[in-house]
Amino acid sequence: MSKENQKTLEVYEELFQEYFNGTKRRIKSRGIEKSAKKAIIEHNYWFEGFKTLGDHADILEIGSADGLGAKALAKHRFNVTTSNTVGGFIKVLEKSGLKPIKFNVLIDRLDCQFDGVLAWHVFVHFTPEDLKIALKNIHDILRPGGRLIFDVQTRGEENGEIAEWLDYEGDYHLGAKRFFQYYSESGVRNIIDDANFKTVKFERHNSDSGIGWLRFVVTPKS
Repeated sequence: MSKENQKTLEVYEELFQEYFNGTKRRIKSRGIEKSAKKAIIEHNYWFEGFKTLGDHADILEIGSADGLGAKALAKHRFNVTTSNTVGGFIKVLEKSGLKPIKFNVLIDRLDCQFDGVLAWHVFVHFTPEDLKIALKNIHDILRPGGRLIFDVQTRGEENGEIAEWLDYEGDYHLGAKRFFQYYSESGVRNIIDDANFKTVKFERHNSDSGIGWLRFVVTPKS
């Protein structure tokens, strides 16, 4: 695990409550209706990616936050295991009625397998080397024909792999800087191939800020 990822986890451990407060402020400033519409679009991407796994497929969510994503998946008859590395997030998940496991995809090993893995807005804090390790470790816990759904941030293909330490102003201001990694599409595709995955579905989402999202659904190569 990189020092960048480790330091960012320490920030979340200390300021997890402020992160949740920022999420609430963001929903309020964006508007409940607009926030709900955004969530539906993202959830539909997951459902489409996992639907070939069938009813009651076992899904591991890496980096569960408030558990709303896991509950949305459960409504579609998936068996969802939530997880996080940060103790504060684990407590929030438990209070919401879930049974999370403490799991760090970079260093921990599980003695079970899953049909699907979801890592949404998680790899934004992973260096390219971290991402390589994470995908290879996820490959080991996926059953044959399984699916991994994940996203990363990008500043455009021409900028390649760049990173920054940032503490957002406004809604997501925490009071401490976190590490953010931005990827090129070609860079992520190389990592996917190196981890013995193939891409099933891909979407690019741009924004006015110049920071976009690259969304992938991948499956182990046969």
